[in-house]
Amino acid sequence: MTFAQAQASVRIVIESLGVKLAPEPPDAPPAPPLGPPEAPAPPEAGAPPPPEPEAAAAAAPPPPAHRLRRPGVALTAAAIVAAAAIVVVALIAFQAGEQQKSPRKPRRAGAAPIGYGRKATLAGVSYQVDTARIGDRAAFQPPITSRRGTFVLVYLRVVNPTDRTLPLRFDALRLQTREGVVYEPTANLARFTLALTKNARQELPVPYDVPRSSVRGARLLVQRTSASGARRRSGLILDLALGDGLGELMPGTWRGRTSQGLPFSMRIEKGDVVRSVTVRGRSGRECTVRARGAAFVEGGLFRMHTGALSVDGRFSSSIDASGAVTSAGSQRCAFGTLRWRARTDLR
Repeated sequence: MTFAQAQASVRIVIESLGVKLAPEPPDAPPAPPLGPPEAPAPPEAGAPPPPEPEAAAAAAPPPPAHRLRRPGVALTAAAIVAAAAIVVVALIAFQAGEQQKSPRKPRRAGAAPIGYGRKATLAGVSYQVDTARIGDRAAFQPPITSRRGTFVLVYLRVVNPTDRTLPLRFDALRLQTREGVVYEPTANLARFTLALTKNARQELPVPYDVPRSSVRGARLLVQRTSASGARRRSGLILDLALGDGLGELMPGTWRGRTSQGLPFSMRIEKGDVVRSVTVRGRSGRECTVRARGAAFVEGGLFRMHTGALSVDGRFSSSIDASGAVTSAGSQRCAFGTLRWRARTDLR
């Protein structure tokens, strides 16, 4: 914008405030040339002298009367407009600087999941995940086999500490995979509603039939619903400790056979601890090893070594395992190194 355009813009703003400005003066005549003035040419010989100017020539008429100007008001209005413009520019610059200094906080993706084994309350009912295990076959009555790949069996503890009966809809307990796919309980449990009487404490086995590839990182969603299920809202997110895709191991006695058909068994306690391994030799005598301490399973692997047996194993689910066993005992129990497989029921 040129200076003339800026001057015209200021004039428009000031006149819009109701201030009458004097019209702009006409263009000034060109400046006289620099240097001393030239002397008039001498009159020619014989020419009559120029006539004398009339002394009482009519004086130039006085300029017409104009409306009194108010330069003070115009200057004040211009100062107000300029000050307002400076304030606006300063505010814009300040806000831009604050945005650069303080970046926006990221939005929360949702409610934080409740840690594995911790309690949380929703609509008066307390929820706690006791265990989460996986396996392709569940020892229910009657037994059921997975159609999609594997079961995720969640044992959920629920407590009603109030003095009234509260509803618990099974279709409000849903399994959400890491990809966001949601599954309802299987075995027709989604059709039922449990009446939790006052001070009731129950442990519920809730199975979910899912693809084997969807187990890792799955979580349990507990929705806030009405008794009829017509109204639903988000509620709790419970962690199932399925980051390794295995879940907890099924405690109890696991049974199987070695690559030579020898009976094989091992005992596992809750907490993923292998306490004993038993292999029956060819002669019929038991070559048994019992850990004095505990062989903890880490990352699905364990190793146990005592005087008679050395055992290595890998768990592929909460109910399936395989590995190698080597006898180092007497000749009567010796059988070398054998492969073994063992399993138990998911219940």
